[in-house]
Amino acid sequence: MNKLAGSIIRRKENSLLLNQAFRDLLKSNGLLDFETIYRFEGGQSVKKISSRSIVRIKLDAPEKHTLYLKRHVSEKIKPFNSSGTPSQGRLEFENICDFRENSIPTVTPVACGEHRIHSNQVESFVLTEDFHPWISLEELIRERPGFFKGRQGTVHKKVLLDKLGQLAKKMHRSGFNHRDFNATHILLRYTDAGQLHEPALFDLQRVDRKRMFRLRWIIKALAELNYSLPEDLFTPEDRRRLFQAYHGKSTLSIWNQFQCLWIQKKTARISRHTDHMMAKRAERRRLGLPER
Repeated sequence: MNKLAGSIIRRKENSLLLNQAFRDLLKSNGLLDFETIYRFEGGQSVKKISSRSIVRIKLDAPEKHTLYLKRHVSEKIKPFNSSGTPSQGRLEFENICDFRENSIPTVTPVACGEHRIHSNQVESFVLTEDFHPWISLEELIRERPGFFKGRQGTVHKKVLLDKLGQLAKKMHRSGFNHRDFNATHILLRYTDAGQLHEPALFDLQRVDRKRMFRLRWIIKALAELNYSLPEDLFTPEDRRRLFQAYHGKSTLSIWNQFQCLWIQKKTARISRHTDHMMAKRAERRRLGLPER
């Protein structure tokens, strides 16, 4: 069974929005309201910056589960939130559910909650299930670079790039664009025989649904992914294959060739911007300032 697929039955209870399948687990561990989840103490810190933190939590009753708690701190919203704009925690929970509703594999949501602390500030969280044994493409590249080298590595790349191109196309046709569509947020799982399951996505906090910008989604998504694929492992021919897989054709039109050039230029801009941001972060660390 693929636990990164399938629709979610949502349920409102107390101050939470729940995945019905996890209601009994949360109840058994006394985690059925905003405060007990958001203020949860313990677990293993995965990430902590000024605006949010991520903690790995292990629950034993009634059976073992590993969950990830992402907390958003003092998030600013419009006064009184008259537009109904959700908090970041609820937004990600709903994005996850909507992706799965459209048969786009992603992590399993457990719960989300939000709490107003001022007229224009909220605290929020999203709780998701551990995605093991899937791993990120970034981790695979880092831990097993040889996986994409040699004759067998060429086969691995072809299959992967074909599936990623198809995944991006399906995502866009469903009306979504993951604004961080890169190796960090792509999940993979291979069988013992080396066959690739359908890739999945996670960290759906930043998802664009504005269809007026849909023509640019392919540019942004493939440029993000291009930048995250190491040049010593993925050649220009590999990147072209990714683009062709997105369009489902081997012969490119003049418009397609223009798109390719546009993606290359966008990739270069992402590289320059990332270098600038990394330099700023290094300077903040040097000065002893917290990461944003």
